[in-house]
Amino acid sequence: MKKLLCICLSMLLLFIVGISAYAFGPEPESTCSVVEYDQTISGEAQFRSTEFTCVKGNGDFLSYGFDNTADADCMVELYKKGLIWDTKVSSMTVRPHDPGGKTEVIRNPSDSTFYFVLYAADGGTICGHLQAYQ
Repeated sequence: MKKLLCICLSMLLLFIVGISAYAFGPEPESTCSVVEYDQTISGEAQFRSTEFTCVKGNGDFLSYGFDNTADADCMVELYKKGLIWDTKVSSMTVRPHDPGGKTEVIRNPSDSTFYFVLYAADGGTICGHLQAYQ
């Protein structure tokens, strides 16, 4: 009888630990990205995107990329809007016709508003596709 009671109590303890681990475990991460910005740019010397806002519930990373189809390097700068002035948080140089373009990732973009500034390194025109995902 003591063995049966000991086995039942052990099973009950394992059951309780399993339930509490499931109930208080970390939330699963979202595997789906939300498109925050998507634009094809063609024939401009300098480009400033519209503003877009990241939402905390959409993830902890902002990934952006540019596929440069022009004949010169393109500078891509990401700015975060501020109360008084804006801050450049990231920049990259994208070579022309680079397979797949180039991407960058920003951590913890939640509840912040961003915009892009692009310009051709040689002062020429910008051509390509710009995207941002959270």
